[in-house]
Amino acid sequence: MLKSFNSKLNFGDLTYDMVEKFDLYMANVKNNAIGGRFVKHKCLKAMCNEAIKKGC
Repeated sequence: MLKSFNSKLNFGDLTYDMVEKFDLYMANVKNNAIGGRFVKHKCLKAMCNEAIKKGC
């Protein structure tokens, strides 16, 4: 889903504003309900936590 949002994103682009824009993209463009968006945010959070554990 992130690749369809912006194929050139990297870890350094991760900001609160980018997450908000991603949420709006999922809601308005992809027509995801809150439950579907929640799952994707949960996966994004898990990936961020793993990166933090690995020192990124």
